[in-house]
Amino acid sequence: MKPDDDAAADPLPGARLPALDRHMARITQVAGIGYWSVHVRQRSARWSPELRALHGLGEADPLPLPDEWLTRWVHPDDRQATRRVLLDWLAGRADVLEHALRIVRADGSQRELLTHSLVEVSDDADLRFGVVIDVTPLRRTEQALREAEGRAALIAGAIGMGIWEIDLQTQDARWDDAMWRLRGLEPQPRPPHFAARVALLHPDDRERVAEINRSSRVENYEFRVVWPDGQLRWLAARSALLHDEQGRPLRRIGVNWDITEQRAAEDALRAREIALRESETRARTLARMSHELRTPLNAILGCTQLLQAGAGADPLLRQRHLAEVESAGRQLLALVDRVLDLTTAAPAPTPPPACAPAPVPPARHTLLYIEDNSVNAMIVGELVARRGDIELLIADTGTEGLRLALERQPALVLLDMQLPDIDGPEVFRRLRADARTAALPCIALSANALQEDIDAALAAGMTGYWTKPLDFAAFTQALAAVFGPPGGR
Repeated sequence: MKPDDDAAADPLPGARLPALDRHMARITQVAGIGYWSVHVRQRSARWSPELRALHGLGEADPLPLPDEWLTRWVHPDDRQATRRVLLDWLAGRADVLEHALRIVRADGSQRELLTHSLVEVSDDADLRFGVVIDVTPLRRTEQALREAEGRAALIAGAIGMGIWEIDLQTQDARWDDAMWRLRGLEPQPRPPHFAARVALLHPDDRERVAEINRSSRVENYEFRVVWPDGQLRWLAARSALLHDEQGRPLRRIGVNWDITEQRAAEDALRAREIALRESETRARTLARMSHELRTPLNAILGCTQLLQAGAGADPLLRQRHLAEVESAGRQLLALVDRVLDLTTAAPAPTPPPACAPAPVPPARHTLLYIEDNSVNAMIVGELVARRGDIELLIADTGTEGLRLALERQPALVLLDMQLPDIDGPEVFRRLRADARTAALPCIALSANALQEDIDAALAAGMTGYWTKPLDFAAFTQALAAVFGPPGGR
């Protein structure tokens, strides 16, 4: 039997093909399916252009005989099985031949084929014909899907993610094994029914999750499950609806994963943030309390030392000192009563020693003290007055202190940190910002004795930081370091 090359060039060889052959050729040509036929009595064969192209043959190439086709094109691993089913079919032991095989083309590429062949016997013809479908793209798609599913399953398993699916028409659900384990259960062939699934949830989350599952929206949410041993676990859920071509919802598919450790970390972070805020509040409270406590202490100790040093002083002045001591004592008593209510407050820190500045040659023997407390101003005034060679300027506001510093150019500025209009750090910043006062030595004199306040003042450029109550001896030595010994002018 020889191939009919002329017929091969003509997709519709007219009367040489029966009506069924012509009809099949039209169908396969439109569908892009390879078609072949063999007229046994006429000893002619024909391949459609699609089948030729599938094998890499041109229109002028001769068609192979069956043995040549088996040897040249059929994949070696499929050759024996293909030969066997072909011989059985040709021998008439099967009317219909359905077979899957692979071919190897001249360029080395492989194609997967699905064949369907028939026999048509009549008085004037013995026709064998069939179609060949290239299923290579389909097989590749199936393989890609299998690989994608495998990767997804591997990733999901590696991170403990469970996958679920529910048919919205039949309400049939599917769980993978991880969905069971996320709930502390052994995997079963079928997932629990809806009521049983809800029963696995924490009681406080059941209504909310049930409402979400009844909705038609894409949902991202978190919920708690209770394991059989009573353990409470947090799960996150992400799901989406799949629709048909008309936009009707068909299925909901989603994932669950355990976020218990993540929630615990978030709770711990929030707790640390709350503790930090409480600590900062407590620090501010302690700073304010330190100031309020040290102010009356300064009055008490200062007036007491003045009384001890001036045994023969004016009785009226002594009476004033004693009145100030009593007033400061009552103020301290009120503060102690307030402290007793602050059960979470930490003890006040021990005040640091006075910090004396390096000697500065004064332009004039003038000391400016910016202080709003009259008792503090009185104590410093009396201490300075003992020398007799220093002019003391008192300003009871930051604004007044800035004016006097600019006008009088004192040799030293003593600066309280808490003033009624602008605070001490801001007064110092303004002094430094003005070229006319930028070089004035400035020492903080404050009841704020927290180390962070001291460090901040010194870092800003203050010459020193003295704390209240004043140490008279240290204060006198500090004055001598700035102005020289008494009477040294």
